[in-house]
Amino acid sequence: MNKQSAKISVIIPCFNAEFYLREALDSIVQQTYENIEIICIDDGSVDSTWNILNEFKSKYNHVKIFRNHENLRLIKTLNKAISLATGEYIARMDADDISYLDRLELQLQYLTYNKLDACGTLAELINQNGRHYGNLHQRCRLPRSIQVCSLFSSPLIHPSILIKKEILNKYYYIDDSSCYVAEDYDLWCRLIRDNIKIGIVPKVLLKYRISKHSESAAKKNIMLDNHMAIAIKQQFFFLGKAIDEQVNKILIYNDLKSIKNVDIDIFVRINKDISLIKRRFMHAASHEEMKEIQIFLYEKRMLLYLHLLKSNKFQIIVNSLLKICSILPKIGINKIICILFSKLARLFY
Repeated sequence: MNKQSAKISVIIPCFNAEFYLREALDSIVQQTYENIEIICIDDGSVDSTWNILNEFKSKYNHVKIFRNHENLRLIKTLNKAISLATGEYIARMDADDISYLDRLELQLQYLTYNKLDACGTLAELINQNGRHYGNLHQRCRLPRSIQVCSLFSSPLIHPSILIKKEILNKYYYIDDSSCYVAEDYDLWCRLIRDNIKIGIVPKVLLKYRISKHSESAAKKNIMLDNHMAIAIKQQFFFLGKAIDEQVNKILIYNDLKSIKNVDIDIFVRINKDISLIKRRFMHAASHEEMKEIQIFLYEKRMLLYLHLLKSNKFQIIVNSLLKICSILPKIGINKIICILFSKLARLFY
């Protein structure tokens, strides 16, 4: 792509980011896609974040820096960055993550070729020291299967997103307590309900840093409550009802009390909900989307049965083992390992 192609505004909120900021910014200023502006907002940091931003501004003309004189928190800072962006597209980036150098080029190609309004990427997981320990598990990558994923969880990795600016100008992030630490999940659900076309580049283009000290880790209970409310709203929109309450609590909260209190009819309720989802989404799905939806639903059932092994009821445990054995041949042992690894990784945030 040449310099006359569409302009991309990369927005990077920064708060006390001195340990990782240089590496994050290096990965953006060296992108193979050249027509970009980089908008960094220091959200009231008390470390050397502002000095580092000034360093990069002095070296690179396309780096623009702004400063909140008090900590406005993430949502206000993101919305401010959106209003400052002048590109036709906006890319998200976090101050502790690392983009592959061809990320923006490949994302824009994928978005344009597939006539999408927004797209994310796959991501490699790294720890606080930058050590690789696997890839973030994402099975739903096509628009119809992404709708199904949104019934339970955020379908996109937030700092991997590339989206048309006109879309964000219309929607923005909702700034109230109902979306706190779940602002991205709420945004994707609103876009999906309004038929905004979303996809995922089937390639790892981001190193996503998992930190025990992230905001979402510190506010885990708030995040789970808000996540549950958003998921139920999405379920009502597409299914006309919420998924079974115990199923939701097990999948979203990993609620041990719900797991230990389930009765044998939980298996009937799981099947009813899965059948409802299939009826709602399968008829209009392409062949590839049907495959993704099928695998996604198998994996959700597998997660439920794995959780149900923690039940204190012998009949529930035996039935769960039988269900696991019946699903294993359909999704394969490698995918089971991915499910377990993803579940483990999410304990960090």
